[in-house]
Amino acid sequence: MNFWEEARAHGFRIFVYFIVDRAASSLKAAREIEQLAAPDLFIAVRNDQVGSSWPSSQPSLHISTLPQALSVAISDKRFSFSQFVLGDEQQLNQTDVNALSRFLVDALDGINGLDTAFSLAKIGTHS
Repeated sequence: MNFWEEARAHGFRIFVYFIVDRAASSLKAAREIEQLAAPDLFIAVRNDQVGSSWPSSQPSLHISTLPQALSVAISDKRFSFSQFVLGDEQQLNQTDVNALSRFLVDALDGINGLDTAFSLAKIGTHS
């Protein structure tokens, strides 16, 4: 039995979040995984930081670009998202705290909106 069959047999659903970058090969790989692997839910991720070849007319999770200084700060191996969420600002300035908080809220809103986006796509309506 393969991993996905075993997971489903134990009541798990398989969701694949796939970051589709600008390259045509990335879009091709996303389509192949969506078709051949047949997860319960395939979610293309459009990341503004790297660009994306995923069609904007199709449902996806959108990740916006962070300010450069903030991107550098959170790339530090000592930075912890979990600690940030728990209230530790980790020496970020107030502007960066606000920007990162907004980024995280927007990302969660995007995840929460996926159900609606996929439902509309199934009936042929685009939001």
